[in-house]
Amino acid sequence: MKGALEKSLLLETLERLGSGKKTGVLHLTDPSQEIKIYLDQGAIIFISGTIKEARLEHLLIRKKLFSIERIKDLLLMAKKENQPLLQLLANKKLASLTTLEKLTAFHARNIILKALTWPNVTCEFKSGRIDGNLKAKVRYDCRQLVADIAKEAEGPTAVEKTLADESSQITGPSLKNTILQKMKDLPPMLLTVVKAKKMLAVEDPDFEDLQRILGTDQSMVATILKIANSPYYGMSGKISSLKHSITMLGLKTLAQVIILAGTGKFLNQPLKGYGITAQEVHDHSLAVGFGSRSLAALVNPAAEDDAFIAGLLHDAGKIMLDPYVAERQIRPKTGGQDAVSEFEKRGLGCDHSEIAGDVFSQWLFPASVVDAVRFHHTPDQSGDKELAYILYAADMLAKVKQDDIPIYEISSVLNENVSDFLGLNQEDVAAIFIEMKESEKNIA
Repeated sequence: MKGALEKSLLLETLERLGSGKKTGVLHLTDPSQEIKIYLDQGAIIFISGTIKEARLEHLLIRKKLFSIERIKDLLLMAKKENQPLLQLLANKKLASLTTLEKLTAFHARNIILKALTWPNVTCEFKSGRIDGNLKAKVRYDCRQLVADIAKEAEGPTAVEKTLADESSQITGPSLKNTILQKMKDLPPMLLTVVKAKKMLAVEDPDFEDLQRILGTDQSMVATILKIANSPYYGMSGKISSLKHSITMLGLKTLAQVIILAGTGKFLNQPLKGYGITAQEVHDHSLAVGFGSRSLAALVNPAAEDDAFIAGLLHDAGKIMLDPYVAERQIRPKTGGQDAVSEFEKRGLGCDHSEIAGDVFSQWLFPASVVDAVRFHHTPDQSGDKELAYILYAADMLAKVKQDDIPIYEISSVLNENVSDFLGLNQEDVAAIFIEMKESEKNIA
């Protein structure tokens, strides 16, 4: 089947290919451009061509199904695994099969409509077997394509209307995979924290190397100096350089300052979807970080550093989920943390503690930190992980304002099973609470 076609005959050709269950490649060309439509048993399974509209990634970006950065990652992955982008999305379950079928339909319809605008379109169908790499579950019958194009004059199709909202429909495993790919690399400041923490963990750290690592990020250095000179460390105005801070603070304190400096920028951002200001995110993270560290010092001093960083980053999952929460305009119907986790699961298919645990695991954080963050709302499900109980207790205490409850009653905030597991009495809880509030105030 070959020859110059009138526009009206192109649809008839597609109808015949669909009815005849043909397998092969339909070439649509004019003197300067070409489109290839791959058919399997009368259904479209893949499209390529010299025009940008033939490339699926342009449609994915235009419909805001994935960010440009995410598309670049997906294209590299598709090239590495030698498979089309559409099939990769299906195999990796990055979008539902229904979504991909609608996407294929919309893509194919636009391509044919584009070809119909060419002044001298030539059509040639070459029958033959299709490369196995191109075959996928996602298919679009040629007869349905013709029917959809015939309805074009009636207004936007159901496919087009559905795709306009498709980015809001990614949930569960697909959403988690999207976030994991987006967050596959540590943010620069957190990467600096990890490197510095490893250097400080050795018996005789090389301070010159440490200074070089920290000195590569001037905003990091400025933040370290600001924190080191805060009232909390009793060094107000005494530390003037990074080298001076290294010699004045000591290894343990320096490690804490670096962690605070490195996590601050990551945490200091508003969560519009949750209705939480940047200051509220910052203050709560500090409170839980200091509270977790103080609890660990009492319960298991060897876990202080891990408790501190887990406490600071315990709600990082909300930062990761916030764009999707804001996009879908979902909010909890009632107050309380259980309500937050429930509305996240209901609207997104996962909650912030789950997604943070997955991302931190991908970043190769210590297993104790990963488990603590993952189970900080449900420590009883952690398999008796001590740090999960510590994080839960610190989180609960951090949500109480200093004047909300008499100090002698503060232990009632914690579940009795949590206090028993950690071996805390009423005096312990009161002392931890007071220390949390003082630390938060002095470091701020």
